[in-house]
Amino acid sequence: MYKSATGRAGVKEGGRRRHGALSRVDRRNQVRQLRARKRESALLAKRQIGFEGSPPHLVVLVCMSGEVDCQAVLSLLVSACETRSAPLPTVSTVVYAPAKQRFTFVCSPPHDLYSLLDVAKVADTVMFVYEAGRQLGDFAELCVDGCCAQGVPSVCHVVQGLRKFSGKKLQEVKKTLQSGIERRFAGEKAYSLEDQHEAGVVLRRLAAQRNKKVLCRDQHPHLLVERHEYQADPTGQAGVLKVSGYVRKRPLSVNGLMHFPGVGDFQMSQIVGAADPCPLKPERHTEVSMEEEFKVLEVADPTLQECLWSEARCDPMEAEQTWPGEEELLEAQATRKHVPRGASDHQAAWIAETEVESERGEECGVEGEGFEVGSDESDGGDSVELTDSEMEQSSLPRARSYDALFDADEEAAKMQLIKAEREDQLFPDEVDTPLHTSAKDRFQKYRGLQSFRASPWDARENLPHDYSRIFKFEHFTQTKKRALSPSACGGVLPGWYVTVHVINVSRGAADLLSQKPSVAFGLLPHEIKMSVVHCVLRRVGSYTLPIKSKVP
Repeated sequence: MYKSATGRAGVKEGGRRRHGALSRVDRRNQVRQLRARKRESALLAKRQIGFEGSPPHLVVLVCMSGEVDCQAVLSLLVSACETRSAPLPTVSTVVYAPAKQRFTFVCSPPHDLYSLLDVAKVADTVMFVYEAGRQLGDFAELCVDGCCAQGVPSVCHVVQGLRKFSGKKLQEVKKTLQSGIERRFAGEKAYSLEDQHEAGVVLRRLAAQRNKKVLCRDQHPHLLVERHEYQADPTGQAGVLKVSGYVRKRPLSVNGLMHFPGVGDFQMSQIVGAADPCPLKPERHTEVSMEEEFKVLEVADPTLQECLWSEARCDPMEAEQTWPGEEELLEAQATRKHVPRGASDHQAAWIAETEVESERGEECGVEGEGFEVGSDESDGGDSVELTDSEMEQSSLPRARSYDALFDADEEAAKMQLIKAEREDQLFPDEVDTPLHTSAKDRFQKYRGLQSFRASPWDARENLPHDYSRIFKFEHFTQTKKRALSPSACGGVLPGWYVTVHVINVSRGAADLLSQKPSVAFGLLPHEIKMSVVHCVLRRVGSYTLPIKSKVP
């Protein structure tokens, strides 16, 4: 009674609080909150595709055999939906009213692996279309391997031609097809697609499925080019390419760069808002005026726009010696060494400063006496001229003094140093092992590496000149975090239908983009810069050829 009256807790209860343990009611409440939070995040991620205010659900059709008609499959899926825009030959955006979602169907180009991989890279769902009773060819296997290697999103498998079989043959065909699907995609099943009713079943499956995350797709803003227009420059060399589509995944900034796979990187001049060709609720778009439809959303700022430099520009003369300035020339003249008269440059290099000063004193004394004699004779007005024999006789004492000061040992030592310096310039990385000294004592001042992997050493020592063109990140992790942070994602929000003006595009590049379904990627900051990437290659099971090392 005393403990309960004074508010003193029990021994068990105090230990539970001290160790942070929760009661049964608190644990149940915590689990309920976590479940509700995960459900809300899953619903939010699902509503970002196909619903109001988000881009349509992008579905790419991949034919697994040559007998499959991709256009027939596309027309069958479109007939089960409401078409509110003029369908294009390979791209169709429709509204599926029962699920209140929008879908964009794209037919991949036949027998074009790279175009298929480019479109499948940004797809929300890849639909593999099979022909019943047909085995997969080598190209179909290659397409599936490529999609799995670059990151496959959610998949859906449909089959045509099952009505041609019946009885045991039908069961055998289904079993063979299902075993081939389970080998690569565990837990997936094939749906029959023969009429409009079965097309509705497939659409409900697409609307209710779970969307997988693909890192490369989710980190970049991109758009599927649905319409394009090219305006040539008056000079005829380059022009402006206008591409229209829905912005997906991340905001698109006009100051960044735009990448077209297989074409190159380009700059943008402006982003213009366009009318949504397939709105989910058309009654909200009837009162929109033409001025609001084609409103300029962003204009490029030259001071903030990314440049197209992929390599670091270095000056090869940056490390060279420059021409001396005026101060250096004056300093060199002030410290100039005085040599006796008549000495050549080679003789002046071997004469010390003390000897020069002493000889200058002697010469000044001799010249002073001669000047006095000459001055006495000059009173009479006659000048004295010396002949060649007299000049040679006067230079004999100076030559005799030079021979007296000549040291043969010192001269040989200096010549040996010059020879060693010359050899070091010709062979900088070679050292001769002496005969009279052991190599252990001779090279004891040099540092040896016990392990090339674990021992510390300077990785930038004696690198080739080509390495100077590589950009170096001081802190790559921090730079990546800043580039992917939400604060750096300024621009047009995902879900808007816009028209992007891409500048300096050649006519050939524009024609290449018009021949197939193309995708435009918005590059992250510094993504165009060339750097060094270390990667690991893994062999696919179907690839039997050896992978050579040290081969780019």
